[in-house]
Amino acid sequence: MEEFNIKNLFEFVLTKIRIIILITLVVILIGSIYSLFFTKPEYKAETKLVLTGTAEASNSSIDNNTITQNDINLNSKLVATYREVIKSKTVLKDVINTLDLDYTTETLGKKISVSTVVDTEMIIITVKSDNPKETALIANELASKFGEQIKEIYNIENISIIDRAEVPTVPENINIPK
Repeated sequence: MEEFNIKNLFEFVLTKIRIIILITLVVILIGSIYSLFFTKPEYKAETKLVLTGTAEASNSSIDNNTITQNDINLNSKLVATYREVIKSKTVLKDVINTLDLDYTTETLGKKISVSTVVDTEMIIITVKSDNPKETALIANELASKFGEQIKEIYNIENISIIDRAEVPTVPENINIPK
C-alpha cells in the first residue's frame, strides 16, 4: 500500500499554481463580460398590500375600527382568492388599458408574481421587467385595479396599500461582484 504524503501534494499544487490562477482569472473575465454585455438587465418592483376590516365591520352599527377574530379568519381565507384575482385577465386588461401598454394579458401575467407572507394577511405583488419605470408603474396600477375589482366583486373595501412600488435603480439579475 502506498503512503500518502501531504508534503508532496502541496509541492505539486505549488508547481501548478500559475495554471490555477490563470484559469481562475479567465473564468472571472468570461463571467464579467457575459454579465455586462450579454445579460439583459431586469428590474424588480414590489407593492405590499394588507387585508384590513371586512364588510361586516363596515356595514354594522358596531364601531368601524373594531376588527374581530371572524374578520381575521375571513381575511386569511380570502388571501388565496385575492392572489388569483390579482392575476385575472380582467385586472390585467384594466392595467394594460390604463397604462397603454403594448402587452397581452399572458405576457403581462408572466411578468407578475404574487406571494403572501406566511401567517399574515399581507400580499406582495412583484413585477419584473427590463424597464424600471414601467415596472413600478405596473406594480402600483395593479394594486389599484385589484382594489377596485375587489370592491366590485365582494362589495367590501378591505385592501390597504402598505408600500407602493418605487422605481428600481439597480437591475436584479446583474451583480458583478457576485
